[in-house]
Amino acid sequence: RYLALICVPCMLLTLAVSKDVLAGYMADYVPTGAVAKQTAAHERRGICDLITTRDAWLLVLLYFALVTTYLVISTAFVSCGSEVKQLDPGVAVWFVSAASIVQITGRFTLPSLSDRIGRKLALFSVFAIMAVAVAMLVATSGTVYAVAFCILSFAYGGGVTAMPAIVSDRLGSANATQNIAFSELETMRASFASFGLVNTFATDTSIVISGIGSCLMGAGVLLAIYGIKPAGASRNA
Repeated sequence: RYLALICVPCMLLTLAVSKDVLAGYMADYVPTGAVAKQTAAHERRGICDLITTRDAWLLVLLYFALVTTYLVISTAFVSCGSEVKQLDPGVAVWFVSAASIVQITGRFTLPSLSDRIGRKLALFSVFAIMAVAVAMLVATSGTVYAVAFCILSFAYGGGVTAMPAIVSDRLGSANATQNIAFSELETMRASFASFGLVNTFATDTSIVISGIGSCLMGAGVLLAIYGIKPAGASRNA
């Protein structure tokens, strides 16, 4: 309730002062550096184009990989912590707040890093951090278990915040909002998948299944989008 009292007025105020961008905004934008080497050379204009575009569906799967593990663990974090992981419920609730702060830190850090080292390497780093966090969540208990949730939150926050930039890189900046909304279609299926896992298997089993599956899927999708060669490698190398 307190969070709503803070966030809702802030959102309404933001909407009240927001303005449309000027005509032609970023029309002459040309990516540079590591990002330029991983950017598609085409612009997509409509939904029909997206439906027939390979990268658009790969980006949908990438969202699914990022979201599923986090939803599974965030759903069961407090209950599993108090019942199985010897974590005091009061401490667990405190760590939920801490994880939110850490997630915001990830939202600033990882997307900025992706501008410098490239989307591919940044997202691989996200899935590597998620894999470490999942292993810690399964193998540890108490405070370390809670810290692992914070690590996962950091990676998740950075990954989902970097996605709009990746979508614009691959699908073009025209109709960017439509492209991002399309790529987020799989978020709904990820919600159902996480619900099904938590209600079908034990919590640790759900975490392992979603963690391994998401990390492997994410790595595979990144290779399908960007290829195996390093971002700066020459096509003729």
